[in-house]
Amino acid sequence: MISRGRACIAIAITLVSVASFTHAKEGDAPLASALPAEARTEYNRGREAFKRGEFETAERSFRAALKVSDDARLLWNVAACESKRGRFASMIRTLALYEKDRTSTLTSRERDELERAKTAARSRVTFVRMEATPERVDVRIGSTIVATTPIDEPVILDPGSYDVLFSKPGYQDHRSHETLSAGHITWSVHLLPLPRIDSAARPIYIPKTPEHSDVRPLRATGFVTTIAGAVVFVGGTVLFGLAHAKYNSLQGHCGSRCAPDDISSGRTMETTGWIGLSVGTATTLAGALLYAFAPKKEPRREPDLR
Repeated sequence: MISRGRACIAIAITLVSVASFTHAKEGDAPLASALPAEARTEYNRGREAFKRGEFETAERSFRAALKVSDDARLLWNVAACESKRGRFASMIRTLALYEKDRTSTLTSRERDELERAKTAARSRVTFVRMEATPERVDVRIGSTIVATTPIDEPVILDPGSYDVLFSKPGYQDHRSHETLSAGHITWSVHLLPLPRIDSAARPIYIPKTPEHSDVRPLRATGFVTTIAGAVVFVGGTVLFGLAHAKYNSLQGHCGSRCAPDDISSGRTMETTGWIGLSVGTATTLAGALLYAFAPKKEPRREPDLR
């Protein structure tokens, strides 16, 4: 009994080896000679790459040949490359295109080969039925939408791990990480509506007014002003005391014989001291009043819900 893996490999080799010979309509020229020059070049590159085991390169060459020529026999070789690369879901789609184009002209031998290839590929994929409520739910695998429910036919995927997202506007997304093996499975999801926010239940915003504004800067200004006034007052007091002491010293030392400049200097210091005392006193009083009568900070009133 041939294992599943060996059976698929055998069919893939058959696909590429018979494409030029058996899979031709009656009276058709061999594929290599039927293709136009540019397509023939890509076709030959693809065959050489396939022989070297470079199946991805071979597939690109066969697809490039298909862009130049519409000969469906090239699809047979594309399917062979996809089989070798383990991309059986894509291989099934490629064989469906091949069959659609040549269904009326396939010989019984060609049809048997096609059915064996399809059977081998279908045994290696996962058929996923996707069900979701409500309807019109998009199903994404990675970033690609693969279906929108409801669907009549299952989605064909290669075995492996997938990040799946079911989504629909107005509903909560459903995300899952699925690991698939060959066979048939069903994904069934029920999406829940997004929570609705009643506009009447939203808090009412009340802009700040002067009575709600922060009063800390005003009180801080009063405090700083009081300190500055006190410093000026102290400075004026010291200057006045020094001037008065100097003036008394001059009077006791030389009396009316003192130099006019010395007497004038003492009087200037005395005057400056008086000014400092006056300004300091006024500033201190102003700062104290500003601090004392600044409005107290009220507790923040949060609006009630209606």
